[in-house]
Amino acid sequence: CISPQRINICGQLNLVCFDKTGTLTEDGLDLWGIQRVESARFLLPEENAFSKPLVKSPFIACMATCHSLTKIDGVISGDPLDLKMFEATGWILEEATEEETALHNRIMPTVVRPPKQLLPESQPAVNEDLELFELPATYEIGIVRQFPFSSALQRMCVVARALGQKKMDAYVKGAPEVVAGLCKPETVPGDFERVLEEYTKQGLRVIAVAHRRLESRLTWHRVQNVGR
Repeated sequence: CISPQRINICGQLNLVCFDKTGTLTEDGLDLWGIQRVESARFLLPEENAFSKPLVKSPFIACMATCHSLTKIDGVISGDPLDLKMFEATGWILEEATEEETALHNRIMPTVVRPPKQLLPESQPAVNEDLELFELPATYEIGIVRQFPFSSALQRMCVVARALGQKKMDAYVKGAPEVVAGLCKPETVPGDFERVLEEYTKQGLRVIAVAHRRLESRLTWHRVQNVGR
């Protein structure tokens, strides 16, 4: 240290402790758990987001879609927080190739889907005269539009649509106070601030997520031109 101000301060120290990453601390994030809300009440915390009962819930859909991740040489890359939340779901991310984009003459959405083991088993076809005797239970979500994270707004948002659904969904994540302010007051738990304070006092980084079903008249083309 060659800063004159720091040298004066260091002259008053009796003990200096140093730590290198990997001894007492580590360079990385771990997911402590998730806590969902139903009927404006917090449910019990859950350690695992990789769960069959939650696979089609808006909560997991938000974790799987609301991010800025991309694939580089076949490896998912992006913000460490986005990456950790996505990995916790166990979902698969697929991006359209240049050939697919050129074929359809428009930007193809990034698609995310859960692994097969989280989906219900295939159901027999109603008409056994069909060439395929079983209809696979598929479920995937296309990310139609992304609004990247803004430090000024303290949140990010995506517009997505599940396979076979006519209406699109908006998913947002960010600072808990900001996300709660965007929600209908009657959907926010009364003890929201108390629970948030408990987690922050433990030194945990808390991220809130929210979901809204959009109007049916909102088409793919309109979504590309809509603002935040």
